[in-house]
Amino acid sequence: MTIPELNKRLEGVKKDFQKNLGNTMIQIGNDALEALKLRIQKTGIDANGQKYRPYSTESMLVGKKGFKNQSHASKIFGKQKNRELKWVTLDKLNSSGKKIRLAVLEGGYKKFRDLNNLQSGFVDFTFTTNMWSNIGIVSSRSEADKGTVKIAAKSEKEKKKLEGNTARRGDILALSNKEIDELVKRFGMNIQQIIIKEGLG
Repeated sequence: MTIPELNKRLEGVKKDFQKNLGNTMIQIGNDALEALKLRIQKTGIDANGQKYRPYSTESMLVGKKGFKNQSHASKIFGKQKNRELKWVTLDKLNSSGKKIRLAVLEGGYKKFRDLNNLQSGFVDFTFTTNMWSNIGIVSSRSEADKGTVKIAAKSEKEKKKLEGNTARRGDILALSNKEIDELVKRFGMNIQQIIIKEGLG
């Protein structure tokens, strides 16, 4: 291969790389999100390989509206159980103008998850799944074309939820070293494919 031919092929690699960088970065971003969601929701392990601090077992206040559905609420608010509960009346008013009454749930949030048929063995930041469904790539296409993608919650409600969870338990969206290494390999494979395409592999 002559020097001019080599330069032409290298220029082809450069152009292909620039052309496909945005798509590559978006794919890497989506892969990163899926990797950390899988790790957290299946194992409750953070980016440093440690379990998140477990769900609280301290008594908490609950109302029927806090449950995923009324069949779950009946496990604690059934007629017989209703009489056995300790109740607290708040100064805050409900939509009907009446003071809000909440029951004291022994066993805390861990018990609350059990009553909602959700796993409580480790923290997965999943109750309604709304937060995880709302998290995605928020970077513009021009940012991706320059090699940058950002993952975050998109709606204000889920942003606040993510911020609260992060304040309590650390950076939820942080990637582990293993995940980063895997993403770097995938990025390198994309470059390798371009090099092969231009006849330099």
